Amino acid sequence: MFKYLIKRLISLIPVVIIISVLLFTFVQMMPGDPVAVMLGNSITDPEEYKAAYEAMRARMGLDASYFEQYIRWIVNSLKGQLGYSIAMNKPVTEVVARPLKNTIILNVTSLVLSFVISVFVGIRSAVKKGSFFDKFWQVTSIVGVSMPTLLIAVLLIYVFSLRLNLVPMSGMPSMIDDGSLRYYLELLPFMFLPLLTLTLGSFASTIRYIRNAMLDVLSSDYIRTARAKGVSGKVVIYSHAFRNALIPVVTIVAGSIPGIFGGAAITEQIFAWNGIGRVLIAGVNNLDYNLILAMNMFYAILSLVSNIIMDVGYALVDPRVKID
Repeated sequence: MFKYLIKRLISLIPVVIIISVLLFTFVQMMPGDPVAVMLGNSITDPEEYKAAYEAMRARMGLDASYFEQYIRWIVNSLKGQLGYSIAMNKPVTEVVARPLKNTIILNVTSLVLSFVISVFVGIRSAVKKGSFFDKFWQVTSIVGVSMPTLLIAVLLIYVFSLRLNLVPMSGMPSMIDDGSLRYYLELLPFMFLPLLTLTLGSFASTIRYIRNAMLDVLSSDYIRTARAKGVSGKVVIYSHAFRNALIPVVTIVAGSIPGIFGGAAITEQIFAWNGIGRVLIAGVNNLDYNLILAMNMFYAILSLVSNIIMDVGYALVDPRVKID
């Protein structure tokens, strides 16, 4: 397994290089002038503005050739230096550090909750096919898949914040994030609505995949044989059937990781959650090129890593899948 992981990581190097070249080229082609954004309208004299413009352009390294700029960006990125945010006026690493932590907390919690709920409901729906429980969740999952995130968020705000007044409708705790237990307890009420929005949006589709996969496996000959031999129902379902039904689930869950992080931008914007989605939107609006580059590389690498997780997951749930 370790040898396989090393080989896969090495095989990703040319892919990452190609993606980095494409991203860097696209960002270079974006309309707008970052130097003009940095200077603003503070200098009115044309000669003074031109001198300041050239000085700023040289300081930002934009007077170098395309190739030199790309190599400098790659080398600095490998050192952990992602450039300087012209909108926030500080290094990109400082700009994204806390929002990245907030996004990971929100999305990983949502992913775990969604998976646990989906497994429980999907298995029970398949076992109780045609029952009220199965029909209820079939309808619920279709409604969940059909509803856009914006509508789910608005409905949750109306019910939990405006009508029941249980949790704040948006924002972050006023307390500074010092990593203490007290801060995370302060964070929970603010996290409730965005977490519920993301979880509802993701588990609805996963339930249907698990249910359908379980129905296929439960109708297999080896399951009927196991039951005929008197193997208990729980052993048949959780030991024999569920493991084989996990293969399509691994595809869905691992493949959804980049989408969850990318799609969270809408949820973060709605609930004023200080995550990387909001940071990326602000970066695009402000022509913050270094920030845009760093964020898009993050999403690209996340997609590649999720593919590795998917392959490893196949091997873990199905011994017939060989990793070499």
